[in-house]
Amino acid sequence: MPQSYEKYKNSVRHELMKAFDERIKKAMTLRSMSQLRLSTLISVSQPEISYYCRGKAYPRLGVIQQLAFHLNVSYLWLKFGTGEIFTSKEDILKSFHSSFQERLVWLLWNNNSSPVKLAKSLQCSSTIISHWCEGDRIPNISNSLLLAKHFNVDQAWLIEDNEKFLTYEQANKLDIGVIDYIKYLKKELRYDDLFK
Repeated sequence: MPQSYEKYKNSVRHELMKAFDERIKKAMTLRSMSQLRLSTLISVSQPEISYYCRGKAYPRLGVIQQLAFHLNVSYLWLKFGTGEIFTSKEDILKSFHSSFQERLVWLLWNNNSSPVKLAKSLQCSSTIISHWCEGDRIPNISNSLLLAKHFNVDQAWLIEDNEKFLTYEQANKLDIGVIDYIKYLKKELRYDDLFK
């Protein structure tokens, strides 16, 4: 990577970090959620949560998604500080699909996978998967097709930039792996039922 790009990436990350600590502390206070309790709900240690609360670290997309889900606050508010703090659980989950990287990270989370596991399955570098998850790069057509086949989702849905939400009928037609997600939205099942 060129040094100028790394500087740009770090400056973007710095901007995202601004006030994230205040937002996560506000959400935790409103939900009466301790750092220890929150760390048991998501795949992050209690010291890492402490770093987020002190503005010393900024979580990756998958962690922000889990934080928003368990704190029951708007994902876009938590990530960017935009919109209202509260929203419906359905809207929280829909917002995970607002860009390619959010959709990819959600698919990894929902399938209990990781960039390393995905790289092994696709026989490619875990670094490139991480770049996709960070939004630094977008897969070409052949790689996006491999991703879509791997997760059993529609390729057009995976790579498009505009917001699109698959309906229950579309999911049934495609016979894709997000049917449990759609059922969750329709019937408001518990979190554990969503990620069986």
